[in-house]
Amino acid sequence: MRALVAEDDATCRTVIEQTLAESGYEVIPAEDGDEAWDILRNPHAPRLVILGWHMPGLDGPEICRRVRSREEGQYVYILMITAKDGDADVEEAFEAGADDFVTKSVSMAELKARLLPARRFVKLCEEVFEFKESVRRQAPYDVLTGLDSRVTILDFLNKEIARAKRQENPLSVILVGIDHWASLNETYGRRTGDRVLCEVARRIAANVRPYDLVGRYGDEEFLVVTPGCDVGHAAELAERMRVSLTGQPIRAQNKLVAIIASFGVIDGMSSGDGEQDGLLEAAEAGLRRARQAGGNHVEGVSTQMAAAEAS
Repeated sequence: MRALVAEDDATCRTVIEQTLAESGYEVIPAEDGDEAWDILRNPHAPRLVILGWHMPGLDGPEICRRVRSREEGQYVYILMITAKDGDADVEEAFEAGADDFVTKSVSMAELKARLLPARRFVKLCEEVFEFKESVRRQAPYDVLTGLDSRVTILDFLNKEIARAKRQENPLSVILVGIDHWASLNETYGRRTGDRVLCEVARRIAANVRPYDLVGRYGDEEFLVVTPGCDVGHAAELAERMRVSLTGQPIRAQNKLVAIIASFGVIDGMSSGDGEQDGLLEAAEAGLRRARQAGGNHVEGVSTQMAAAEAS
């Protein structure tokens, strides 16, 4: 398990790091509050954090408040360590969002003891998070957008691939990705980002044919399956979606958010041996090329071309 240690007192930080290392933790050090916050903003940041109270930049309580104000991601267990030990200080630490509180005079034995319930709690939170993600992945509908879930859209794609082969009909897919999504979330916040995703989903669904299917493929990605449609007509459909998405800002949380999106459009039957994995890999490659071209772009390609580029 990884643990972040943010403490400007080098002696205290060394003792804490040694204690963590002896307890089997991988230690990630930070010398000030700003560096600690930069680390914690990463989606893969440690789930156990030991914070000093007074540090250059952001102090411990402010980092606690920022962590607790976020709505996404797994739970972060925060142990505050400080020279203070008054009742008012303890109350402030817990009100800011700390899970535990010790003074700098804590012994290594006591710190190790405090780490035991912290490890158990983090492990339990990870198990709960994984269970919820498993349930979400198996659900037929995406809870946020109301579109078909990833498992549903991929099942539909598999059936349409088999049908296209059997009837020798064209089949294309469109992979839609919102450009600069991480920056948008960082600028406007996750709650506004969720509203944007819902409106993006609505605009995409409003532009497809009655027999097409739209599903949420990833965090900011949507998959459109277009039976009976070759890559040229699918690219035209993607262009209409692009204009619909980017032509007017999205109002969310009393903010006007301008978005751009890129599209990878793939003709799945042109190679004669289309399979789901290869088709999706080609669609993802097309989306990457569209973004590499500057974004806000439709990239159409056959699976033959994608296979040739891969080789």
